[in-house]
Amino acid sequence: APIIKASADSMTTAFKNKDFATFARYNNTRLLDLIGGEEAFVSFIEKQMELLKEVSFNEMKPGRVIRIINYNSTYQCIIEQLSEIKMEGIVISSV
Repeated sequence: APIIKASADSMTTAFKNKDFATFARYNNTRLLDLIGGEEAFVSFIEKQMELLKEVSFNEMKPGRVIRIINYNSTYQCIIEQLSEIKMEGIVISSV
């Protein structure tokens, strides 16, 4: 699972750096298709992040691998995300 952890780190780094085009490439292709493709996904994420401009992401990192499946000749996985955000002076932690 080291390659999965490395990919999860890259995905998290892309999100933190607001590189949503790279972030999109790590997401499920069915999700991208439902939203209208990679460009539409990037636009959607940018709009959502604009709504959260007062929120600070103090910490984001991948946790343990929960599940790996083979779907249509591709591997997909679910990984915990450990995060801490600050919103309106309140710190919120989640797994």
